[in-house]
Amino acid sequence: MAALRKYLRGGGALFVNDFWSAEEWDGFASEIRRALPELEWRDLDTDHPLFSAVYPLRAPMRELQVPTIQFWNQDHDPRDPQSPLQRVFRGEGSEEMHVRALHDEHGRMLAVAIHNSDVSDGWEREGENEEYFNRYSERIAYPLGINIIVYLMTH
Repeated sequence: MAALRKYLRGGGALFVNDFWSAEEWDGFASEIRRALPELEWRDLDTDHPLFSAVYPLRAPMRELQVPTIQFWNQDHDPRDPQSPLQRVFRGEGSEEMHVRALHDEHGRMLAVAIHNSDVSDGWEREGENEEYFNRYSERIAYPLGINIIVYLMTH
């Protein structure tokens, strides 16, 4: 934890995603608190500049949620391209996506955590399913990832 603290306090940044439920959030936040006990996580709304650093992502948060591809493959109806994402219960508090940030005393964002969403599946699995790629990688995962990187590097 000392190394993480030194890294973040020295100008580094942390991005975390693909963890679901209140229990997993509590475990993660508890570990980060060991490194940075003086800082508190804050929820970001889509009106935060991070969501428009390069690409405008002003949709409601639930429309930015990226499902894990394995659950999407199980629950998605390929005959109906407009079928809604079937929310898979992954523990208490797993239904809603949250984007949270940790800021230092000067307002610099040290960490971004995307909870109850699997943005990285949009980067890792774009070749596995064309419809998943079109719906999540192109429209959400790549733009959000680019926005996060650009925002962290310029603020």
